[in-house]
Amino acid sequence: MSHSVIFEGVKEIPEKLVKDVHEAYGFLETFLQDYTYVAGDDLSIADFSIINTISNANILVPMDEEEYPNISSWKKKNANFAFL
Repeated sequence: MSHSVIFEGVKEIPEKLVKDVHEAYGFLETFLQDYTYVAGDDLSIADFSIINTISNANILVPMDEEEYPNISSWKKKNANFAFL
């Protein structure tokens, strides 16, 4: 998605990709209902990987914090780590 915007000059993200990103947000939102972090109850490399993916996707397909409160909370919690 970002490759098309950066290197191919795409100005608008196709609706199918927007839908796919929101579906992925939904999966993560559901998972974070029961767990503190992406891979369970402990911070792991999975959190570092997905925070990067979510942050980049959020630039192109904005995430409504009210629609995804668990992701929003998880992002804020991870923002407190000095190395992120």
